[in-house]
Amino acid sequence: MKRSPSKRKSTGQADADEINFKGFDGNEESEHHAYARFLIETQGKWEESKDAELNSHWPMLEQYHPRVERWKQSTKKWDLTAEDVARILGQK
Repeated sequence: MKRSPSKRKSTGQADADEINFKGFDGNEESEHHAYARFLIETQGKWEESKDAELNSHWPMLEQYHPRVERWKQSTKKWDLTAEDVARILGQK
């Protein structure tokens, strides 16, 4: 979702803080956290997240699951519009 538009305020678009990957809780979601670290740090996936704090310090799966389901409904999953991003984030 980082490739999509990142300004929201008066334009109806999501802001960058809502779009950026926040990681997983290192205590409660440790398997997801470890796998995300492996993919980003070892496998070199999502280079834009390599310096990110991947420990959200707060459970995130409850937020991510509905977003994934809404993303699956997108017709152009890899070419999202600002409206798609807002819908995926639950802002519409």
